[in-house]
Amino acid sequence: MSEVYLTAQYTLSTQRNSRLAYLLKAEIIESEYLPQEVFVYQANASDDEAFFVAVADLLDIEETPINEVDLEDDNPFFRMNYVELYFRSLEELIDNKDIIDEYLSNLVREKARIDSDTIDETKQYTAEGSIPLPSADGFIYGQRWVTMDDGIRRLAYLFPDDSWKVIMTTLEDGVPSHYWKETIL
Repeated sequence: MSEVYLTAQYTLSTQRNSRLAYLLKAEIIESEYLPQEVFVYQANASDDEAFFVAVADLLDIEETPINEVDLEDDNPFFRMNYVELYFRSLEELIDNKDIIDEYLSNLVREKARIDSDTIDETKQYTAEGSIPLPSADGFIYGQRWVTMDDGIRRLAYLFPDDSWKVIMTTLEDGVPSHYWKETIL
């Protein structure tokens, strides 16, 4: 089997636009053994808009349609080959570009592991991989979509102790507070 890969092309604006924000556009322009449509969006039927939610994992690639959406679905998700994000500072833009790179690298590593009977330890995708999102519990080793008891679909993350957790947000005196909640898949 040839090497699994994705080639991302980035457009970075170094000047603020009319929204007083900096633009980061990531577009998959070439791929092998993976589709180019790896950016997951969720549509909002009430205002005909969609928003970016994640870089796809292998399950998303199997289950999420490309460039189309069923607005009758409770959670209308679809995939595209690009994402445009806006940031208030260049530092945020660069940090998020690095995070997208890590997610794309993780996707390539996981696809290569699944499709390969033998792993070439010299290839980047064979490195002991984790998505570098530090938390109090360590690093995250995988991700899957899960529908919670409240009916909302959230991204669950696999931790080194084999527990799955979702990021929850509450408002305390009008200020958002984030915490990890364990879930069962």
